[in-house]
Amino acid sequence: MIIANRKGSDEFWHFLFPFIPLLTAMPKDSVRIADLVAIGDQLNSADDGLYFRPQSDGAAHWVVRLQLETATILSITALDDRSDTAIAAFLLVSFLKGFEKEIQHEIIAANKIGRNEVTISVVNQAQIPNDIRSYIPPGMSSEPCVVTRPTSPASDDAMPTIVMCRPDISDRWEADMGKASAAQILFALTLVEIVFQLFKGEVEEETLRPKILKVIRKTIS
Repeated sequence: MIIANRKGSDEFWHFLFPFIPLLTAMPKDSVRIADLVAIGDQLNSADDGLYFRPQSDGAAHWVVRLQLETATILSITALDDRSDTAIAAFLLVSFLKGFEKEIQHEIIAANKIGRNEVTISVVNQAQIPNDIRSYIPPGMSSEPCVVTRPTSPASDDAMPTIVMCRPDISDRWEADMGKASAAQILFALTLVEIVFQLFKGEVEEETLRPKILKVIRKTIS
């Protein structure tokens, strides 16, 4: 109903922002893959800047067109059929599309990007094959998620960015006193790597991070 009421509106994505606190506040395991597929199907027909296609097991595949100064395509795919992975992917879609204007204004600004396509894969650590577990960054032990970076971001054949979520990420969606929520960390870490790739690695993280945090703060304002 929320989606149907806002078709054709210039503020379509702003009206979807309640999905972020709604999904992160829902009791663990209460959101099913089928629920997210239903939402994705509605979004698919409601806005031409978004494409959604569930895979055979219901795992999500999204294509998001960001209206930056240079139109940018993000491909976001869930690599497993866990509901928490599907939620993480949907949260990223909602954040990145919903805050595209802020990303352009606060981060990209007048700078020219060197790439206009980024591929993102989202997976839960519990589903990562044993033969690549040794590549999981050490930070996974404490952070709700970690995000990989291509070794050669300037290459035209850059590897996908992989978002690896802790098995208990659904217990961390909401913020504790004095701590960022898993959703905020997910948004911040992923946006850093997206921007890093868009500029093909030619950006200083010390300069980038305060701008990223400024956008993230707007998700809770």
